[in-house]
Amino acid sequence: MKRIICLAIYVFTCFHVTGQDFHRYEAEKIASLPKDHFTFDFRSPGINGPLALGFNSQGIMYINDPLNDGICVFSADFKLIERITKKDIGYGFRYIVHDGFIEAEEYDGIKIVFLKEKESFYFSFKELGSDIQRGIWVQNKLFLYDSKKSLSLVLNAEESIVGRRLNVISSNQMKTLLNTPEMYGLQDVTIDNQNRIFLNGVLQTRDYQTFSEYWSEKTESYSMNQKHKFKPMKSTSNGMVYLGIDGKGNSYWEISPKWLMIFNPEGWVIDAIQFDYKKTKTLPTVHPSGDIYFLDYDDNGVYLYRIKNVWDPKGREAWYKAHP
Repeated sequence: MKRIICLAIYVFTCFHVTGQDFHRYEAEKIASLPKDHFTFDFRSPGINGPLALGFNSQGIMYINDPLNDGICVFSADFKLIERITKKDIGYGFRYIVHDGFIEAEEYDGIKIVFLKEKESFYFSFKELGSDIQRGIWVQNKLFLYDSKKSLSLVLNAEESIVGRRLNVISSNQMKTLLNTPEMYGLQDVTIDNQNRIFLNGVLQTRDYQTFSEYWSEKTESYSMNQKHKFKPMKSTSNGMVYLGIDGKGNSYWEISPKWLMIFNPEGWVIDAIQFDYKKTKTLPTVHPSGDIYFLDYDDNGVYLYRIKNVWDPKGREAWYKAHP
């Protein structure tokens, strides 16, 4: 009974904090992937098979195979291109694909998986400083925030973290660095007086409070504006997890395992999604077209599911035209 009451309170809070009418979407199975590409152990009470998938900006798909220390790389039409094998590849449950490496979120830290020769490595943000709370990669450079939202930067992040020889620019040194940003490959990066990071004028954050507060400042009265059907969640909403952005710049946030919210580049919610999470054994991930993908598998095969982007059909069409 206690669990039922707690669940009822949670659902009530989600819907009333957001004030959203969630649209329910049915995911379609669009591909069956050869089961022999992956390793399974259905006897295990823990990890049975693939945990995460992600896409790069060209639509190349990466699926981890943690039971065999590998990543399977698939073309945009879901044909196996190669298999990347790395010792101790880790158990990342969320993949964000960067230029040259994958950031794999694990339960107590981050695993950096290089896509070429370098050995992959694991670190928690605590290793980079006792008060470090979170980090974000911008132009393949790692920016760090502490509990007071002070900002620091790891230069040559890939090499320095691998070698554990950290070249950290402290928050006090950041202003000096940004006076000559071209020396550090940061000429397109700006930082405001609240230590928010912008790349070519676009906010870079995975923290929902930062995201919401910024757009609340930029957009005239969320609560009174009748132009948009959906209103963003309040910045006090806990548990919002950043999933990624699509090629149009729409950002995707997870409220719970079956509820997502999608914001356009101007900070407005363009859709609020509910889907059948029982079909998935991985967390949802964002394709650059705006489609949402996840995996399911059983004794018979591995299945790729898609929720088609109908919230921004022009953006989806433009991406596929540019990537025939």
